Amino acid sequence: YDSNNEPLGSTPSHICGAWGITSSALVDGTHSLTAKATDRAGNVSVASAPLVVVIDTVVATSAAPDLADGSDTGTSNSDNLTTDTTPTFGGTVEPNSKVTVSSSVVGVLGNATANGSGVWSYTAGTALASGVHNISIVEEDVAGNTSAASALLELTIDSTAPEISTNAPASGSTAGDASVVFEVNFNDTVHNISANDFTLTTVGTVGTVSAVSVTSGSSVNVTVSSLTGDGTIRLDH
Repeated sequence: YDSNNEPLGSTPSHICGAWGITSSALVDGTHSLTAKATDRAGNVSVASAPLVVVIDTVVATSAAPDLADGSDTGTSNSDNLTTDTTPTFGGTVEPNSKVTVSSSVVGVLGNATANGSGVWSYTAGTALASGVHNISIVEEDVAGNTSAASALLELTIDSTAPEISTNAPASGSTAGDASVVFEVNFNDTVHNISANDFTLTTVGTVGTVSAVSVTSGSSVNVTVSSLTGDGTIRLDH
């Protein structure tokens, strides 16, 4: 019998008392199943203790994984740009589900198990190569339903430091000026550039790194001002 006392089927028992039936189709949800026995004289037993069965045939639709804030080393914690070659990913799925994490470059990276709230986290066990990795997950819930591959997280790993070259003077600076502008060039786009990224080595003179022309880009002018005395300066970075 189903939860609403609806009969699901009947069958004669074996000579030793064993029995079994295949029920009609049950809808998704929780079912409290009971059984009654009728002997050869027609006496009907009380209902058995219930067997609680959860039917779950729904295949989940998984959201794209997220790069953990601690692994996102780009200009923001949501640009999915990182120097971390063993990044951590996470997200939310059905509670206690198994999550398989894959890369378009490497294939399957590994597995994680969500907690009772559905939260999961996975850290790559081997270093990922620099370049673009499209990261996806497949979710398998506790009933065994397996989702299609999720939407993609486009992850860019860049573990190579930029090369730097410096030219001076720039912007018309000449000997005897109270300030000098150095032109600094990178072979890649660099972010979060500030005057604090540069220091001076001086001989016979003093000065201050006072300004940069841009905070992001592949070329920046660095101004050294308040120069006094005769000598040489070198911009270090």
